[in-house]
Amino acid sequence: IPTATEGCRSNALVRCCKDLGIASELWDPRWIRKYKAQYTREAFVEHVVNKRKSKIWVRKDDEVSYPWKETK
Repeated sequence: IPTATEGCRSNALVRCCKDLGIASELWDPRWIRKYKAQYTREAFVEHVVNKRKSKIWVRKDDEVSYPWKETK
């Protein structure tokens, strides 16, 4: 039940913020592209446990963390 409650609260907060215009840039595709170009990088990674490969976004000044391992 705590997980469901947290999910409902999180969803309600997102809806209220969106309706009130709080952090409205988070829904603007141009702002998202600019933010990603300035602060993030794409990393091709592999899950350490199940060996599933994926692509994730990571901050430029941060390293890929567990359970992911960066592949080259």
